[in-house]
Amino acid sequence: MSRRSRLVRRRVELGLTQERLAELVRVDARTISRWENGRSSPDEFNRRDLARVLEVPARDLGHLLAFVDEPVPAPEEPPAGAGEEPGDGTVRLLLTGTISREAPPAEPVLAEVAAGGTVELRGRLSIDAMPVGRLPPPRAEFVVRDDLPRDLPDFTGRTAQLDALLAVARSPAPTAEAYVVSGPGGVGKTALAVRAAHRLAEHFPDGRLFLSLHGYAVGRRPVTTLEALGTLLRAVGVPAEALPETVDERAALWRATLADRRVLVVLDNAVSSTQVRELLPASPGSLALVTSRSDLSGLAGARHLSLDMLKPAGAEAMLAAILGSERVGGEPAAVREVVRLCGGLPLALRIVAGRMASRQRWTFAHVAERFKDERRRFEELRADDQSVAAVFAVSHQSLSPLRRRAFLLLGLMIGTSVDAYGTAALLDIDPHEADDVLQDMVSACLLTEEPAGRYRFHDLIGAYARQRALAELTAPDRAAALRRFTDYCTATQHRAAELLDPLVHDYRLDISAQPAHSPGLPDVPAAVAWLDAERETITALIEHAAAHGRPRLAWQLAYAFWRYCFVRGHTDLWLSTHERALTATRAAGDDEGTAITLTSMGAADYLTGRFDHAMEALNEALGLFAGLGDERGQARARINRGAVLEYVGRYSDALREWKPVLATMRETGDRRREASLAANVAHAQLALGRLDEAVSYARAALDIELPGWSSTHPRALWVLGSAYCRLGDHAAAREHLDTSIELFGGFDAAGEAYARSSLGVLLREQGDLDGAVAAHLAALDLCVKSAQRAAEADVLNELGATYTRAGRPADAAEAYGQALMLARDRRDRHALGLALLGLGALRARGGEAAEAVPLLTEALDVLTGLGVPEAEEARAELLAVDGGAHAVSTEARAGGAARDGG
Repeated sequence: MSRRSRLVRRRVELGLTQERLAELVRVDARTISRWENGRSSPDEFNRRDLARVLEVPARDLGHLLAFVDEPVPAPEEPPAGAGEEPGDGTVRLLLTGTISREAPPAEPVLAEVAAGGTVELRGRLSIDAMPVGRLPPPRAEFVVRDDLPRDLPDFTGRTAQLDALLAVARSPAPTAEAYVVSGPGGVGKTALAVRAAHRLAEHFPDGRLFLSLHGYAVGRRPVTTLEALGTLLRAVGVPAEALPETVDERAALWRATLADRRVLVVLDNAVSSTQVRELLPASPGSLALVTSRSDLSGLAGARHLSLDMLKPAGAEAMLAAILGSERVGGEPAAVREVVRLCGGLPLALRIVAGRMASRQRWTFAHVAERFKDERRRFEELRADDQSVAAVFAVSHQSLSPLRRRAFLLLGLMIGTSVDAYGTAALLDIDPHEADDVLQDMVSACLLTEEPAGRYRFHDLIGAYARQRALAELTAPDRAAALRRFTDYCTATQHRAAELLDPLVHDYRLDISAQPAHSPGLPDVPAAVAWLDAERETITALIEHAAAHGRPRLAWQLAYAFWRYCFVRGHTDLWLSTHERALTATRAAGDDEGTAITLTSMGAADYLTGRFDHAMEALNEALGLFAGLGDERGQARARINRGAVLEYVGRYSDALREWKPVLATMRETGDRRREASLAANVAHAQLALGRLDEAVSYARAALDIELPGWSSTHPRALWVLGSAYCRLGDHAAAREHLDTSIELFGGFDAAGEAYARSSLGVLLREQGDLDGAVAAHLAALDLCVKSAQRAAEADVLNELGATYTRAGRPADAAEAYGQALMLARDRRDRHALGLALLGLGALRARGGEAAEAVPLLTEALDVLTGLGVPEAEEARAELLAVDGGAHAVSTEARAGGAARDGG
């Protein structure tokens, strides 16, 4: 007996060769052969075509594909003359089914023979020996399989990322989909993919498969594509003996087996795009979820989802899900510290939670204490076969030797992020090579790029890199790398600072050599942008220099930082960096560094209203500079002392401090400082109501050409615009104020706030009250942005005046009230007097004389003491309320004070 496919018999009945049938069904002849010997079966689309060509109903096709047992006919005796060569070259040969079907015949002739037919061959016949005796493997039945791992019951967070994965099934594409979930080791990629797979299971009725590819497994090599295809094919029912020997053949069989089926395949821990490319299902409606520590950017057509560390709230929720909300909620501060020390890494958090679950007496405070020593932290983050250090080690070892060394050197970086130039300095290579290294690290999920061009470690990965750097790099190598990095940062920062405002003091930078590569900083915007990007790095460098015996570097970095902090309104950062540098210079007995740092600190102090602190710092600096014989330093300290006096409204005292210094600068030819100080004097003259002198000094400042950007010219233009407004020349006022705003824009928020508020005053005088209010409000926004708040009380006072002019007394009272509180808090006497005057006048106009009199009395007292023109306005308002009794007594007190002061 012989097994024979009914499909063969039907094809032969219709007179079709395998090639012709393949052509009609739109497949290849080999596929027809595999259908006939049971090695595979046609999919739904092929079934329809096959039924049409074979002229049978589609429902009967399964009958045709079945095998039947038939008798094997006895061989016929060969005809007479067999073995002779006829003259016409024709040989008639009868072959029966004694040829094995194990290897499907490729030639149509042999196919006919295998089917038991009789064939006439022309020409000389040569038939090679063929294997005999084995029957074909049984036809594979597709197995619907679900081998997803257990879904973690305490899975928490990742809501947005999970929704993104689930959305794929809700809106199926006309093609198969692939989603790559990438991220560093231990970040929870597998947990997310498995959670998504369980949630999506109902959308994939033909199977849910999970395969670990061991791309980054400890102690195991990655699974090859050939091995993975074999595993997947066996999982869906293909017998082992039916597996082809090559990747291409197995991939084709994998695609054919899944044709017209909807399956979900989770390919976990992939090492490369090449490893997984042939494993992706091709059938429309199918989905592959691929997890990897590499971004697999070479996987064409795939969607990508990058997992970061858990945010603090998500990390705490994870701990609560494992340990219970009561235990976690009882130590909020300690929990936050543990989360911080774990860097939000889910694997680390699970290890901590697992250890605490088995040690009920452990508290989070105890765990935090155990974690404080960075050298021992990775020992604590180990449990059974789980180890954070081992996870990171596999990622590190997967890199090339050059990249492994780069990983260690990057672990030495000071600060939280680095760019290509900083990396080039650390690694002693050029920036283009550094960029290639950084991109490879990002692809390996060892670094993140955020924003573009800035690279940072996740906290725990950075800690691991530092630890390995200390263990594997020699001390000279580490020292050389750090020196190159600090030299690069220091030299580039000083170039940026010179663009913002040329440095007054003349000193040699504490660097060993100029950097081999540094970014081009052609102008102020480029300098500010570089300082914006490197702000955290410079802050960390000051701390590092102060803590590691380099006080000179600490104060030089701090001094070059102050102008940037002023421009950007980072006054707290200005103070904190200078305080750290000052501690280092005092400890080292460095008088020069101490004096320079105190002078800059004094400016930050008076901008934040700490006027007593400012004067103490500046007086000490002045004494140190005098002892050093540093005339430039003394001049700078006196300029800043005058600024303190100006800020508290003591304009005449400020002028007495400034005018001798201005004369010295004119004599010595220090034109840049002369221009800056002339602008300061112009503003003080404006505040005192001496408009002609204000215009004269402002013009003198503008007459001095200043290369690059400086706040001097926009300040002088602001004074000119304000003076012309008071003089009634509105056209000139508008021109100067508009130019001032344009020059201030983006580089000095506080200066721009003053100029915009003065524009509001001009618009008020011109009757455009809505425009005036808008200008004042824009100025207030800038005050908040600058974070110095120096202009805020002044702007609020002018806003109150504009609201009063607009007949909006309630809004005016609110603005004056806010100005009053700020002025009292900052001890700004001029702003205080104006706020009192505004509020008192509002009360008087509202018929509230009893409330108006004390406000106006105090206003008159303050403004008279300052010698500013608004004192006359206060006196007039007070006379209108009570006939002058309080005005006379206030004037008498002011006169007495003036006599006492000499």
